Amino acid sequence: MPAQTGKDIIDGIAVTTTIGSLASWLPPTASLFTIIWLLIRIYESKTVQDLLDKKPSKGENRGKVRKRRSENTDHH
Repeated sequence: MPAQTGKDIIDGIAVTTTIGSLASWLPPTASLFTIIWLLIRIYESKTVQDLLDKKPSKGENRGKVRKRRSENTDHH
Protein backbone atom coordinates (compact mmCIF):
# COMPACT_ATOMS: atom_id res chain seq x y z
CA MET A 1 0.00 0.00 0.00
CA PRO A 2 2.71 2.58 0.77
CA ALA A 3 4.06 2.34 -2.80
CA GLN A 4 0.60 3.12 -4.19
CA THR A 5 0.25 6.12 -1.87
CA GLY A 6 3.59 7.46 -3.05
CA LYS A 7 2.49 7.12 -6.68
CA ASP A 8 -0.77 8.91 -5.93
CA ILE A 9 1.12 11.79 -4.34
CA ILE A 10 3.47 12.04 -7.32
CA ASP A 11 0.47 11.91 -9.70
CA GLY A 12 -1.16 14.74 -7.74
CA ILE A 13 2.02 16.81 -7.96
CA ALA A 14 2.23 16.11 -11.70
CA VAL A 15 -1.37 17.22 -12.24
CA THR A 16 -0.82 20.36 -10.15
CA THR A 17 2.35 21.17 -12.09
CA THR A 18 0.54 20.67 -15.41
CA ILE A 19 -2.33 22.94 -14.37
CA GLY A 20 0.17 25.54 -13.16
CA SER A 21 2.02 25.40 -16.47
CA LEU A 22 -1.18 25.78 -18.43
CA ALA A 23 -2.30 28.66 -16.22
CA SER A 24 0.84 30.64 -17.01
CA TRP A 25 0.87 29.58 -20.68
CA LEU A 26 -2.79 30.26 -21.48
CA PRO A 27 -2.91 34.07 -21.09
CA PRO A 28 -0.19 34.77 -23.71
CA THR A 29 -1.79 32.27 -26.09
CA ALA A 30 -5.25 33.73 -25.58
CA SER A 31 -3.84 37.22 -26.12
CA LEU A 32 -2.21 36.14 -29.38
CA PHE A 33 -5.45 34.64 -30.69
CA THR A 34 -7.37 37.75 -29.61
CA ILE A 35 -4.95 40.00 -31.48
CA ILE A 36 -5.18 37.82 -34.60
CA TRP A 37 -9.01 37.81 -34.40
CA LEU A 38 -9.17 41.59 -34.04
CA LEU A 39 -6.79 42.09 -36.97
CA ILE A 40 -8.97 39.85 -39.13
CA ARG A 41 -12.11 41.77 -38.07
CA ILE A 42 -10.45 45.12 -38.79
CA TYR A 43 -9.24 43.89 -42.18
CA GLU A 44 -12.77 42.72 -43.07
CA SER A 45 -14.37 46.01 -42.03
CA LYS A 46 -16.06 48.18 -44.65
CA THR A 47 -13.66 51.06 -43.98
CA VAL A 48 -10.51 49.01 -44.62
CA GLN A 49 -12.05 47.29 -47.65
CA ASP A 50 -12.97 50.71 -49.07
CA LEU A 51 -9.42 51.93 -48.44
CA LEU A 52 -8.06 48.89 -50.24
CA ASP A 53 -10.65 49.44 -53.00
CA LYS A 54 -11.90 45.88 -52.81
CA LYS A 55 -15.13 44.86 -54.44
CA PRO A 56 -17.80 43.47 -52.11
CA SER A 57 -17.90 39.73 -51.84
CA LYS A 58 -20.77 37.82 -53.39
CA GLY A 59 -24.09 38.54 -51.70
CA GLU A 60 -22.77 41.53 -49.78
CA ASN A 61 -24.25 44.97 -50.45
CA ARG A 62 -21.95 47.06 -48.28
CA GLY A 63 -24.78 49.55 -47.77
CA LYS A 64 -25.51 50.23 -51.43
CA VAL A 65 -29.14 50.24 -52.48
CA ARG A 66 -29.97 48.15 -55.49
CA LYS A 67 -32.93 48.89 -57.69
CA ARG A 68 -35.29 46.14 -58.63
CA ARG A 69 -35.27 45.07 -62.26
CA SER A 70 -38.78 46.37 -62.74
CA GLU A 71 -37.63 49.83 -61.63
CA ASN A 72 -34.71 49.83 -64.06
CA THR A 73 -36.77 49.33 -67.20
CA ASP A 74 -38.80 52.06 -68.85
CA HIS A 75 -42.46 51.27 -69.35
CA HIS A 76 -43.35 53.89 -72.04
